[in-house]
Amino acid sequence: MKHLLYLGPSSRESWCHSHGGWHISACSESTGPAWIVTDLAGESFAEIEMPRLFGRDRAAFIARQMVNRFPDTPYRSALNLGSGGLIGRMTTSRQVFLGVSNADRLDAELGARSIAGIWPVSLLLALFCQSHRFPADLLIVLPHPEALRIVFLKQRVPVLTRLAPTPGGTAAQIEEIVRTRRYLENIRAIERGQICPVLLLGPIEPFAQPLAAAQFELVAPPHPWDRHPPADWRLPLFDLALKSPAGQVAPIARRTDYLAHHLRRGALAASAVCLVAGLWAASGNLLAITRILGEQQRARNTAQQLLSDIARLEREMTGFDADPEILRRAIALDEDEIVSAPALASHLQTLAQALEATPGSRLSELKWQLLSRNEKPCGKDAAPGSGEATPGQDEAGRKRLTELAFTLTLPGDYGLSGQAQGVRRMSRQIAQIETARLIQDPAGDLDRGISLSSTASEEAARHTWCLSLPGDLRSAAKPTEKTQ
Repeated sequence: MKHLLYLGPSSRESWCHSHGGWHISACSESTGPAWIVTDLAGESFAEIEMPRLFGRDRAAFIARQMVNRFPDTPYRSALNLGSGGLIGRMTTSRQVFLGVSNADRLDAELGARSIAGIWPVSLLLALFCQSHRFPADLLIVLPHPEALRIVFLKQRVPVLTRLAPTPGGTAAQIEEIVRTRRYLENIRAIERGQICPVLLLGPIEPFAQPLAAAQFELVAPPHPWDRHPPADWRLPLFDLALKSPAGQVAPIARRTDYLAHHLRRGALAASAVCLVAGLWAASGNLLAITRILGEQQRARNTAQQLLSDIARLEREMTGFDADPEILRRAIALDEDEIVSAPALASHLQTLAQALEATPGSRLSELKWQLLSRNEKPCGKDAAPGSGEATPGQDEAGRKRLTELAFTLTLPGDYGLSGQAQGVRRMSRQIAQIETARLIQDPAGDLDRGISLSSTASEEAARHTWCLSLPGDLRSAAKPTEKTQ
């Protein structure tokens, strides 16, 4: 709820505004700042010619001229109605000041009360008629029961305001309107004999015929009051004052509390925006921290569950006759030596597929053994001609390996050339076994220039290969496909 204090020529009224509209009663004057609307005889406009000044020079010149025009009152302001903007400042223009000379009454009425500002009715009427729907030159009339407020706009700039006492009623008010027109004609504000537009904010019927006879043209009020005029035309002006338009005349010292309150609200709003922005920026970190804390809690729960399982198993193991430590070693031995032992059948099947490439050959010796962790296969390192180990061989080296050594007797009808071809063919088939590492290779001897014996004895036709194999062969090459 907002509070408004109206100071008339001889009255003082307190109004309050809520969702139901304006109410003149049941309004506390002691809560919150008040908007002040004055309708006093001391309201007046002053106009000066502005030189081409800018910035601080222009502001200082306006301040000095305003003090010169209204030296006896602090209730004054410079108006920007009808300003030409930057183009108007680049040429000689007019500046209008507004002042209220009834400073003693205002000080006595306001006391130490917090106020939002003071808006004279003369200013509100000028602002009310700034719309381009109205003529640029317009006489505004606001009748009261015992007085008449008249404001004249020249090119939408207020140049004259009068508060005339009219104890004679409507006839006296019409006479004051005609008298004001004659004064404007005398100062050349309007031309003689010209139709003068007038906006009458009050009952039109008593004024219509006399004003038409005096060459006045009644102008319709703006929408929506053209069809439904208010019972009291001050209420639209009160609505305008609540918007705190520019031009109020109260000095800053009178508005300190109100301005400080608005600065606090602005600071709180800015703080809230900064807080929201900070929370939004930190939301990613907060989510990451929440996720990490959740993972830590799940890890603690898992560890606690594992400890509970270990304790349960230890309690169950105490019911056995065997020592728990011996049982652990037995399980470890089973996993390391028995479960991890490779299958002999897969290795023999792989060797048989390789032997298919050399028809008529006979396997005379075969040795298959499981190597210990640090034992070297075939009792030595890889032969120089065996090449680099493949990634599969590196992976197999980290598992338990087996050593496979066999002696192959070639057919007796093979000559030296046929024996050399059979040896190389067999070595190629073994090299195609995935993850196999050929360590002893008769074909390597041939490549290094060691010739086969020329005798046709059975000992000369026997050749020995030695290789290491992983525990499980992922795949074995099919020699028949490779040799076709």
